[in-house]
Amino acid sequence: MARRVGITGGIGSGKSVVSKALRAMGYKVYDADSNSKRLCATNETLKNALTNAFGNIYNEDGTLNKALFASIIFNDAAQLAKANAIIHPFVTKDFLEWSEKVFSNNGIVFVESAILIESELKNHVEKVINVSADENERLSRIIKRDRCTEESARARINSQMPERKRAETADFIIMNGDDDFITPQIEKLLTEL
Repeated sequence: MARRVGITGGIGSGKSVVSKALRAMGYKVYDADSNSKRLCATNETLKNALTNAFGNIYNEDGTLNKALFASIIFNDAAQLAKANAIIHPFVTKDFLEWSEKVFSNNGIVFVESAILIESELKNHVEKVINVSADENERLSRIIKRDRCTEESARARINSQMPERKRAETADFIIMNGDDDFITPQIEKLLTEL
C-alpha cells in the first residue's frame, strides 16, 4: 500500500505549484478539487444528492452551474458545510481507490485539498503539508487567476479555515511567497518523510 501524504493550504497559497513540482519529481498527486468537479459532473448518485440539497444547480446539458453553486455555498458557511458533507465522502472514496492503483516514488502518493484538515481525507493521510503565503499575495493571485473582485476573493479566503489553525495541525510548512524558493523546501521535506 502506498503511503499517503496530504497537501493543504488556503486558496491562493500555491498548493498547485507544490503539486506540480512533486509531479515533476515523479510523484503522483491526486487533486481533490479537480476530481471533486469531475465527480460532481459524472457521478449520478452525487448529482442527485446535490440536486436534492440545493435545488436545480445543473444546466440543461447536465453540467454543474458553477457560478450558481458558488453563489450559494461561498456566501453561507452552513451551505458550504452541507456541500462539503455531501461531496467529500465521494472524493475520499475516489482518492483511496486511486491511491491503491498508482505507483509513485518511494511508494508515496500525495493528495492536494484546500479542506484536507476539515474533511474525512485527514483520516487517510500519514502526514500533512501546509502551503502558506501572505494574505495580500493570496488575494492578488486569486483576483488574477479567477478574474474576480477583491471582495469576492476575500470572501473565499474567509470561508476557509484560518491560516494559523491550518499551520498548527500540519506536520510540515512550505512557504510559497513570491520571494520563496519551494524546490529546496520540498527536497528537504522529502528526506524527512
